[in-house]
Amino acid sequence: MSIERITLSLEGMSCASCALSIEKALKKIDGVNTVNVNLMTEKALIVGTDLEPSMLIQAVKNAGYDASLDSVEKNKEDLTKNTKIYQVNGMSCAACAINVEKALKKIPGVITANVNIATEKAHVTIDPDIASERKMAEAVQNAGYELVINQNSHSLDQDDSQQKLKKAKSKMIWAWTIGAPLSLLMIFHMSGLAIPYFDAISLIASFIVIFVVGKDLIKSGFVAILHRSFNMDVLIFLGVCASYLSGILSIFGEQIADYSVVGAMIMGFYLIGQYLEALAKGKASEAIKKLISMNVKTANLINENGDIIEIDAKNLVVGDVVLVKPSQAVPADGIIIEGETTIDESMVTGEFLPKTKTVGDRVIGSCINQSGVIKVRITSVGEDTFLSQMIKLVEEAMGTKVPIQRFADKVVGIFVPFVLIVSLATFLFWILDPKTTHAISLWGASILPWVNPNLNALSA
Repeated sequence: MSIERITLSLEGMSCASCALSIEKALKKIDGVNTVNVNLMTEKALIVGTDLEPSMLIQAVKNAGYDASLDSVEKNKEDLTKNTKIYQVNGMSCAACAINVEKALKKIPGVITANVNIATEKAHVTIDPDIASERKMAEAVQNAGYELVINQNSHSLDQDDSQQKLKKAKSKMIWAWTIGAPLSLLMIFHMSGLAIPYFDAISLIASFIVIFVVGKDLIKSGFVAILHRSFNMDVLIFLGVCASYLSGILSIFGEQIADYSVVGAMIMGFYLIGQYLEALAKGKASEAIKKLISMNVKTANLINENGDIIEIDAKNLVVGDVVLVKPSQAVPADGIIIEGETTIDESMVTGEFLPKTKTVGDRVIGSCINQSGVIKVRITSVGEDTFLSQMIKLVEEAMGTKVPIQRFADKVVGIFVPFVLIVSLATFLFWILDPKTTHAISLWGASILPWVNPNLNALSA
C-alpha cells in the first residue's frame, strides 16, 4: 500500500463556498484522507491510499463543477516509515481513545490514527509534507487530552509507571478504608439499627471518598463535559454527584432516599479498576523496558588521529569506527573492518552458542563480543538500528487493536450517550406526573450509577 497525491485542475469555481463544496464531495470517497482545494490556482490536492482518479473527477462533476487530471504522485515507501508513535496523557477509557482518534483524523495530512488505551500510545501515519505535529497536539488538547510530541517513540519511563501504580494503589486503599466501614454502617442503619448522626457521617465520609480521593475522576469528568466528550468519566462523574446530591437533599428534609454512600462505593469500585489497569499496563510494557535496557550507553570511538575516545553511544553517526573489546557490547549495528571474534547473538536468534565473526561480517548492536578485539564501522544508528526496530515492532503490536477491541470501542461510543439520553428521558417523563415529583431525582439518577460497573467492564 502506498500514499498517493493526486492533483486535479478545476473549472467552474467562483467563491470559497465552491471550494468547500468540492472538498466535501471528495472527502466522501473511500481512501481519501485529506483534500486541499485552492480557489486562486483552481487546483485540488488529494492525499490518500488506493485512489482512482476517475472516481475523484466524477465526484467533482457530481458536485456541479468540471475537473481534469493534472498529476499523480505515488510514494512507494512503506507507510510504516511515515508512522509515528506519540504518548497520549489524560485518557481513562475506550471512549477517550475514540475521541483522540477523531481529533487526529481531522488534521490535514493525517492518513491513519490508531490510539490504544492500554499502552496510552497513538500510532499516527502522516504525509510529512502536509501534516503538522503542532496542529495535531492542539487538536488533541482541544479534545481534553495531551499529545506528547517531543519524546522518543519508544522511551518508556519505568519510574513514572511505578509511580502511577503506587498512586493508584494508595487511592484504592484510602477509598476502601473509608468506604468499607461506611457501607457496613449503611447496612446496619437500613436494618433498623439507630446510629446517631448517620446522615452527617455518611455525607462527610462520602465527600472524602468522592471529592478528595477521587478528585482526578471528578476533574476529568468535568473537563470532558466542557469539551462535549461523553466518555466513561462523564457517566461516573454524573452518577456519583447525583448520588451525593440525594444525600444533601435528604438531610434538608426532602422526601428522597440518601444514596451518598452508594456514590462512595461506586468511586471505590472505579479506583479498584484503575489500580488493576495500572498493574496490567506495567506488565504489558515490561518486555519493552527490558529491550530498552539493552541499549549500550558508551562507545570507544576511534578518531581521525587513531586515538580512542569514550563517547555517549547516542552521539555515534553512520561511518564512525569503534573499538569493541571482549565482554563489551557492540554499541550499534555495523560491519567488522578489522579483527576476528565470537559474538553472542542470543538476544536476536535465541541460539545459545556464539557465532564466529570476521572482517566483512555484520554485527548487531547490543550483542556481546566474547573473545577478540574488533573494529566496527557503524552502519545504523538511533531509530534505524536492529534493536530500535525490534522495540518499534513490539510497540506497534501492542498498539494494534484486535477485532473485539474495535467492537468494544464502537459499543462504548454508542453506549455512553444512550445512557445519558435514557437517564434524562426518565427524569423528564416522570416530572410530568405531579404525584411522583418527590422521586424524580431518584429515578433519573439511579440509571447512571447502575451502568457504571457495566461501563467499567466495557472500557477495560
